[in-house]
Amino acid sequence: MPEPLQIQLDQHTAPPAAVAHLSGDASNAHAEPLRQALTQLKQDTAPLVIIDLAQLNFIASVAIAQLIELHLALQQSGRQLRIAGANQQITGLFKTTQLVKVFPLFDNIADATPPR
Repeated sequence: MPEPLQIQLDQHTAPPAAVAHLSGDASNAHAEPLRQALTQLKQDTAPLVIIDLAQLNFIASVAIAQLIELHLALQQSGRQLRIAGANQQITGLFKTTQLVKVFPLFDNIADATPPR
């Protein structure tokens, strides 16, 4: 049985970054809560948004489409999206679909955060 998607939004001040920690399964059934959380990130003013996938087990195509939409919205406002902590399966999916050319992938949040 799929594990429910959990989303926690955090704000880091040094450097300014908005971080969304996703855990569980980002399946099609959880598209609306994810859309709402990503909408909050679009409205945040931090120049950097990091999506932490360290505890995410599965990501469906709808969730990937939502990440692409977030990336485009941030890019239009001169902001940046980075993905951190993706497991091997999700990293493989991002490589196969060439999304690694769209989103920089980092091993963890610390690596995704630029030096001060």
